[in-house]
Amino acid sequence: MPQTVLSIVSTLKRCGPISVVEGIARNLNVSKHRAVIATLFPNRSDSAVKEFRGLGIQVEEMNMSHAACLTTGRRRLRQLVTALSVDLIHCHGFWANLVVATASFDVPRLATIHAQLMNDYQMVHGRVAGAWLGRLEYAALRRFDRVVAVSEAAAEAAGFHNVQCEVILNGIDLNRFGTPAGPSHKAELRKRLILPGSSIVVLHTGALNSLKQPVEVVTGFLASKLSRNAVLVFAGDGPLRQQCEKAAEGAPNVVFLGSREDIPDLLRAGDVLISNSRSEGLPMALLEGCASGVRIIASDIAPHRRVRNEFGEQVFIYHGHNPDDVAVALDAKCPRELEVTVRPSPKALAVFSAQRMSRDYQAVYARYCRDSARRVCAENSQVRTVQNGYRRS
Repeated sequence: MPQTVLSIVSTLKRCGPISVVEGIARNLNVSKHRAVIATLFPNRSDSAVKEFRGLGIQVEEMNMSHAACLTTGRRRLRQLVTALSVDLIHCHGFWANLVVATASFDVPRLATIHAQLMNDYQMVHGRVAGAWLGRLEYAALRRFDRVVAVSEAAAEAAGFHNVQCEVILNGIDLNRFGTPAGPSHKAELRKRLILPGSSIVVLHTGALNSLKQPVEVVTGFLASKLSRNAVLVFAGDGPLRQQCEKAAEGAPNVVFLGSREDIPDLLRAGDVLISNSRSEGLPMALLEGCASGVRIIASDIAPHRRVRNEFGEQVFIYHGHNPDDVAVALDAKCPRELEVTVRPSPKALAVFSAQRMSRDYQAVYARYCRDSARRVCAENSQVRTVQNGYRRS
C-alpha cells in the first residue's frame, strides 16, 4: 500500500516553490507514494488547483484566515492527518513551517527551504521585521525531523542559524520546457504570441518584487543600445508592476503581459532571459530558460553561478544590480541579430530535471517513513511487553 505524503503550502499560487511541489508529485512512483496537497489559505481563481487535480492529485483546501491558522490550524491539521492516514508531512513555506513545527504529530515532518530566508525577508519586510521573521522560521525548522534546501547557498544560509540541511536541487519538467523544433517553429510561436518577428526578444519571467529588481531592468534596457532593435517582455506580476510601467514611460518596446500560463511557449519564442535578482534559492526561471534554449543574462549571486556552472557559456553573469550594470550586460552579451537557438547540455538538463528531483525526495520519504514505522512497531512491542508484565529493568 502506498505511503501518503501530505504536502502543506500556504496556497497554490503559481511560483517557483509550487512548481517544485508539482514536479515532486507528478513524478512519484504511485506504487510507493501517494501525494495529497493541503492549502492553508484561500486560493485565488488563477491558482494551480485545477492543474493539480487534473493530475489526479487530491487537494484539500482549508480556507483559513491567518488568525485562524494560528489559533485552530494545528488542531485542524492533526484531524486531516488522521483522516487521510498520512505517513509523512512535507512543508513548504513560512506558514506551513510555523504551524507544523508547533504542533504534535505521530508522523515524520520534513521541510524544504526554497530561499536564503534572512536575505529575502529583510529585503521585502525591512531589516528589523525581516530579521525577526527569518529567526522565527529558522527556529521552527530546527524542530523538524529533516530539512532539505534547494541549493547549496540556501543550505549554507540555514547552517548559520543551526539548521542542518541536505541539498536536493530544484528540477523542471523537461516535457514542458524544451527548445523549439526549428526556426519556422520559433517564427510561428512569435506570430501566435504577437511578438515581433525581426527584433531581439528579451524576457523577464520572475515576479515583479523587490527581490528581483525589475525596475532596474526596465531602466537599464531602455538605456542600452540593444533596445533600438529589441523588445523587453515581462511575463509575471507583483507589487512593483506599477513602478515598472512608470519607468517604461509608455515605451512601445517594453511589454507587460501579467501572469501567464504559456511560459514554455514564450521562452521558446524568445532570445534572451534576464534576471537581476538579489537573492534566490535556486531559480526555476533560469532553469526553464536554459532548457528552452535562450541565452541567460543574470546578476552575480551564488544560485545564478550554480546554474552557470552546469550550462556554461549559455549563462552570462554580470556584476551589480543598477540600471547601468544591466545596460552594460545587455550590450555586451545579447545577440545583435536573431540567431539559432542554443542547444543546452543534456548532462546539465539531467542534473536539473524534475524526475531526478522527485526521485531524490522519494528516497527521503522512504527513509523517514521506514524509520517511523520501525519506531511505532518498537513502541507497540514495548507496550505489549509492559501489559504482559515482562518489562525488563
